[in-house]
Amino acid sequence: MKKLSLGILLIACLAGCTNKAAFTYNEDFVKQEKVINKAADEVDSRLQSYIDAEKYDSVQAISERMEKLIDGVTADVKAKPAPDVKEGSNFKDACIKYLGARKGYYTAFKEVAIASPEERSQKIVDLGMVGIGLLSAVKDIQASQKKYAEANGFKIVDK
Repeated sequence: MKKLSLGILLIACLAGCTNKAAFTYNEDFVKQEKVINKAADEVDSRLQSYIDAEKYDSVQAISERMEKLIDGVTADVKAKPAPDVKEGSNFKDACIKYLGARKGYYTAFKEVAIASPEERSQKIVDLGMVGIGLLSAVKDIQASQKKYAEANGFKIVDK
């Protein structure tokens, strides 16, 4: 009986440890996303007001800082192996794809800033399309995160 109980306990522990690895990987990404969100909260409204005021050097500088921040987070995500859990590699790929869309948003602002006056109107239209793409990427990462959490026995709670 002791051998059977120990075997069940070991299986339960392995399952729990796997879920913990999945949960920790998710939490690590959420922490990095919060860093990006905090920076974005500080700059996004300024970017639009700088465009309106035609302060394109400021738009370029802010956009490049955000690109660099996102590049750093992306490098961290790429360097850290996905946990060996259900949907682990799919979630990692979704994180990288989302971060690419997030960076693309700031790249589009930079492209508005460095565009010639003749090209700028089109770059502003392009920026709007990139913004729509980012909204789609947000939905995609949320769906991937939910699927990953469900596959690994934890829930995503909006805070």
